Amino acid sequence: MNAAETPVLVLHGVNGQVEVYSNKVRIRRKGVLSKITQGLFAGEKDVYFHQIGSILVKQAGLMTRGYISFAQLGAIERRKGLLGTTHDENAVLFRRNQSAVVEDIRRYIEAHMGASTPAAALDVADQLRKFGELRDRRFLTSAEFEAKKQELLGRL
Repeated sequence: MNAAETPVLVLHGVNGQVEVYSNKVRIRRKGVLSKITQGLFAGEKDVYFHQIGSILVKQAGLMTRGYISFAQLGAIERRKGLLGTTHDENAVLFRRNQSAVVEDIRRYIEAHMGASTPAAALDVADQLRKFGELRDRRFLTSAEFEAKKQELLGRL
């Protein structure tokens, strides 16, 4: 196996696995919960860094799972309701003790997204609209939305 095929970071989540490579994220579906939420034939999906518009992280609580989700540029979100993340093909649930790995994954990808995606290609208004919808649907807090808004406006 060459270096390009060796993951840099790995998250063994509740309903799947996230493998981060030098230029992409691979989401693998393994286990019973994965088969229940994603279907019997769910396998793996590659998302290249230049396809990622944003990374959403909801930290796990004492009694709740967290999730990491990769929003693709130009994709239509199919997630509905509070349990929608469970069925989102771009999201992986994780336990509270895995928060550090999730943050490492988020930081690594965001650092490499800038190298592979020209800032001019991002439509800031569209991104703000999408994050506003996520806030309105309570997938993001108002504080998380404001932080993302400031980040996006800082790119202008």
